Amino acid sequence: MKIQRIRECGISLPQSVHFIAADLAKEDLVTALARCSFRRDEVAFFSWLGVTVYLTREANLATLRAEATCGAQGSELVFTYVDQIEFAPDRSRSLHNENAQAVAMMGEPYASGFDRNEIANDLTRVGLELV
Repeated sequence: MKIQRIRECGISLPQSVHFIAADLAKEDLVTALARCSFRRDEVAFFSWLGVTVYLTREANLATLRAEATCGAQGSELVFTYVDQIEFAPDRSRSLHNENAQAVAMMGEPYASGFDRNEIANDLTRVGLELV
């Protein structure tokens, strides 16, 4: 769907851009990357937007750890996340919003977030640096 939408917008992507379908709750990133022409010896840019909320904390940390070790020195990652406070029963806003409810009904409920006060430490522990 992403590739189709990019084409509909008239955007042409360089051959170095790869979209990799993977269920990171069931498959590790290294295995997923092995299915494409990803080169560990080249600097990479990982775009991981709208994904972390659907994975457990353990799956998120495992994927982040793999991203830290798969790319060559100088590789970068951008990702989005929901603040962990949203999962507290008395504080949640996002779990009751229309998008969260719609995706839950489709079998993709929100699963986890990151604590904004701890995310730098989480990233350091898996080999990444928060910029």
